[in-house]
Amino acid sequence: MDEWDIPPLVSKSNKVHKRFCLLLIIMAFVGGALIEIVDNSTPDECEEGGALVSIGVFLFWISFLSVAINGLILLVSIFIKEMSTGEVYLQALFHIIMLIVVIAIFGEAIFCHLPFSVAPSYDIGAGF
Repeated sequence: MDEWDIPPLVSKSNKVHKRFCLLLIIMAFVGGALIEIVDNSTPDECEEGGALVSIGVFLFWISFLSVAINGLILLVSIFIKEMSTGEVYLQALFHIIMLIVVIAIFGEAIFCHLPFSVAPSYDIGAGF
């Protein structure tokens, strides 16, 4: 290495954040796959699932809501000299891109099992 070369900054904090982002990506894929598998194995696809659907919904939405945590880590990394802000930004961006990919693949099943009610459900055949 030449005397003017800057050594790459690889800190323990960046490694931990990289593992955190990889865990979140795996959680999103596993959650989406569990929801899709259970939905395809039942006759009525958008019916209330069992334990596997609950686990899948939990995994996906925790990963989805962790985008805010990645944003906070990015803001903190600006002020911490040991952390590379660029690497944190790239890992957070990769997490968001992979969430978009998961939604593109498993979107119909994921949005069928939202953890909150979007609109009241009416049974049109009930006769009001």
